[in-house]
Amino acid sequence: MGKDFLDRPQMRDHKLENDETDGHKEFLMNFGRSIIFTSLTAILFSITGTVSSIAQDSTFTLAPVPTYKSQSGKFVFKLRGRVYWDYAVLEDDDDNQDGSPSEFRTARTGLDASMDKFSARLELDHSGGNTRFTDLYISWKGPVEVKLGQFKIETSLEEATSSRYTTFMERASFTDAFSFARQLGISLAKGGNNWHLKLGLQKGSTATGFDDATFALSARATYSPKLNNTQTHLGLSLRYRETAGSQGDFAYAQRAYSHLSNKYLATGAITDSDLFIGIEAAVLWGPLSLQGEYGRLNASLSTPAAGQKDPTFSGAYISGSWYITGENRNYNPEKGGFGRTVVNSPVHKGGIGAWQVAIRYDIIDLSKSTILGGEQATFIFGLNWHLNRWSRLMLNYSHASINNAQLVALNGTDGINAVNSFGIRTQINW
Repeated sequence: MGKDFLDRPQMRDHKLENDETDGHKEFLMNFGRSIIFTSLTAILFSITGTVSSIAQDSTFTLAPVPTYKSQSGKFVFKLRGRVYWDYAVLEDDDDNQDGSPSEFRTARTGLDASMDKFSARLELDHSGGNTRFTDLYISWKGPVEVKLGQFKIETSLEEATSSRYTTFMERASFTDAFSFARQLGISLAKGGNNWHLKLGLQKGSTATGFDDATFALSARATYSPKLNNTQTHLGLSLRYRETAGSQGDFAYAQRAYSHLSNKYLATGAITDSDLFIGIEAAVLWGPLSLQGEYGRLNASLSTPAAGQKDPTFSGAYISGSWYITGENRNYNPEKGGFGRTVVNSPVHKGGIGAWQVAIRYDIIDLSKSTILGGEQATFIFGLNWHLNRWSRLMLNYSHASINNAQLVALNGTDGINAVNSFGIRTQINW
């Protein structure tokens, strides 16, 4: 398989005994990735072969998603994908970024397969000119759900909700700055009518392999009682991680909301381990919803100066939204996250779609003592038009105020700046 398809890592320089040892390590890493990919592909297509043998008892549909399904419902094979195109107008007070860039924020294709208690997912992201794996796993749902492969670390309500269903174009600042990424590993999950619990043990990724890779241990628990017609949500999550050898120390940085913006906050690579603890809450009253989170990250400096204490960084947000056309956000208490909105009057059936307005206040603090990574407070206003269940147009305006960010040259010697952005997203998913 080609280099780009398997997303081979750019290894950092490090001392090796000889070139032969280096070659062996690279071969084993690539061979391991090939085994994972080939095994999952074999599982998926062996299931497809099973379906072919019972084709007379199966159905195939193209809309809304290409799906092959047995009449018994025990086997389902479907294609999946999403495409987001973003455009932004950006300007900052120090005149570092005044322009109107655009990008394919996400361009993913993949497939899902399930049979009885087993399921598998293979998904690739083609955005940024570099094809790479996002999800690549198999799972078994028995007394608990066991997942093995590469998948997202589930930390925070924002991360537990797919970007297909989030209210704003970008998630909360702390989720990006604290790097809640996908990794290889195993997870155990269990949920009920109003609760959810998930534990994860992960190391490395399909891009880095296992050797000298970041180790992470994560957990999340939610409780979601329904009080009359009001759905509530409470959650607690944590993640501990350690860096390894050639990958270097952890760094923390954040853009001024828009993904097309520069990074106006940054600490540089300073820690070799950290512990995140977050709390989350949400309330839904019909078309109205309110949600918020707060998280603290205790970072362990890899080479502290004499008398220098380990820093604690933090972030939080509170947001509210209202479906003017009467729809509800689709909350799943068994998963502790939000799903696809059901549009009452889709445009392709002659309706006006679903219209949602939203507002958010988001803060993040990456400045502690002598580490002046920056503090950022952002107001975000959003308008979403869901044409149907699978497509929407998003408009976001944000104003970010930046202070104590002397480590980033974009903010000048005083470390103060302000960034305004107007963003548009066209989103299609299936």
